[in-house]
Amino acid sequence: MLKADKPKGLFLNTAHERCSIHESGRMAYESLARSDRYVLDYAEVDLDNRRVPRSYEFYLFNYHDQTSMAWLDTGCVRELPGIKMTLVLEVAPNDPFVRVSPDHFDAYLVLDPTVARVNSKVYSFPRPLEPAPPLEPLPNYPSPVLGTFGMPTLGKGFDKIVLAANREFDYATIRMNIPTGGYIPEGLQREVDGTIQTLSALAKPGIEVVITREFMDKAALIRWCSQNTLNLFLYDRSMVGLAATTDQAISSGRPLAVSANDTFRHIHTFLTPYPFRTLKESIACSQPEVMAMQQAWSQAAFARTFETLLDDFPLARRSDGKGDLVLRPRLSWKKPISYVLEQVSLGDLVPPILPRVARGVRSRILGAGPTTAMNAMIPFASPLLSSFSQHGEDLWLDLVLGGKDKGFYVDVGANHPRFNSNTRRFYLRGWTGINIEPTRQGHALFEQERPRDINLQAAIAPEEGDTTLYTLSNDTTLSTLDRATAHEMAKRLGLEVREGKVRTFPLAKVFREYVGERTVDFMSVDAEGYDFEVLSTNDWSKYRPTFLLVEMNRKRDAIMQLLQHYDYALLINNQVNGLLVDAMSSSDLVKRFRSIA
Repeated sequence: MLKADKPKGLFLNTAHERCSIHESGRMAYESLARSDRYVLDYAEVDLDNRRVPRSYEFYLFNYHDQTSMAWLDTGCVRELPGIKMTLVLEVAPNDPFVRVSPDHFDAYLVLDPTVARVNSKVYSFPRPLEPAPPLEPLPNYPSPVLGTFGMPTLGKGFDKIVLAANREFDYATIRMNIPTGGYIPEGLQREVDGTIQTLSALAKPGIEVVITREFMDKAALIRWCSQNTLNLFLYDRSMVGLAATTDQAISSGRPLAVSANDTFRHIHTFLTPYPFRTLKESIACSQPEVMAMQQAWSQAAFARTFETLLDDFPLARRSDGKGDLVLRPRLSWKKPISYVLEQVSLGDLVPPILPRVARGVRSRILGAGPTTAMNAMIPFASPLLSSFSQHGEDLWLDLVLGGKDKGFYVDVGANHPRFNSNTRRFYLRGWTGINIEPTRQGHALFEQERPRDINLQAAIAPEEGDTTLYTLSNDTTLSTLDRATAHEMAKRLGLEVREGKVRTFPLAKVFREYVGERTVDFMSVDAEGYDFEVLSTNDWSKYRPTFLLVEMNRKRDAIMQLLQHYDYALLINNQVNGLLVDAMSSSDLVKRFRSIA
């Protein structure tokens, strides 16, 4: 086919900047440009350079709402001819639309190999890795060289790398390259820089920390990674999207270790994360797994996936002679009402009693959005399974615990010994534990029905003492330490608020004085929106339940940031509760389940 006869497309990247989004866009373009099925031009856009020719059969944007394309009103993209597509780099597990409208593009190229195809517009793509250079022998280092790099943002776990090296090696060198970033707020960068300055002091004698601040291009980063015995990334952040830094580390071909953080979920399908696998084990075992990722995520595989996508769309003729489209900034005040409604949920603009009406109005104006399986699913567990949890969470626990006959639990915010109880299944089997319930009647029920357990009428708080507890409907509807929350709920339900006193103490005191030397197989936390505050009162360096079942429909990011910092890994999340495991003590469990898969 002559070049003039091939379909012609335009790749629109963010403006050049020290930014992983821009670099990922370049990697995607360079992969796609390999194909001989089409001609692909390249351009960069920003607020001062917004003119796009209408002379292409297809357009592929590298849109991101927090970089130099944050100004773009993606609704205007629909005015271009042909096929309109975008890369999606920031994606929650199986939710590609957390940062982009589901209606403005014809196709969404999600750079997450694990994402489900939630509708016909969503395409799962491999990572567009740089070609791997020939792997040269490592220098004859006297001790392991551990390498990591990344922009100075929170949750990168630089300190955890030093502590991990302290635990496993008598002698090692840790190389960290942490350049300044183009889109990082100055205050945040200062905060992270302050942490960086403490890293050398964390290292024990024999562990050397070498920090550089150089911004390197992709080729230089790959060479830098190829000089390390092990590249490792121990993130504990809580945010959407996959980590892009590991792309160059994988291209280098050296052994790799990553944390159990779900930002590395695409890598977890190939290798066992730290600390389920030690750094020494990663050096010994992970190189073949890195090679498998190189093959699965090659530029050729990326281009083939794009060719398959194009087969799903009839390519329209070019619209020459119609002039250029000037991309519209989304910050302009001249917006149609449909745009405003599209960006703001009406549920945020009307009283809470009308959310269903608001959704109906919005859907009539804008058209119904995509319905995912998660939206349509109502969690259910048959009574035949003897499940007493709200959504079958006790069955999760029984699965990961292997049907254990005897054990010990801690239930914070236990509420009721039978109804929506995460511990009743285990008590009936012969387990014992501690139930912490602040309401008088709730505590009395536990005393009556759980005589083998330790039942505490108390609330978890940072300090020991007494505080006011607000309850509704004779202790059975709501208990909270927050007066405003109680009165708001009472007004909505037409009930009265009742006040009483309850003693408080930190979670660490529960472990110290009531658990003692016993192993806690699991701890359940349901604290009516105060789950983060409850978890923050524990001493996680001393008291570590093997499994945690935590309500996470409020303050999820803060909870995940806290628990991942202390090496708990998320196993299951049903949008209400999350099940986490102590990754420092449960490698055998993960190996068992991976062997089943």
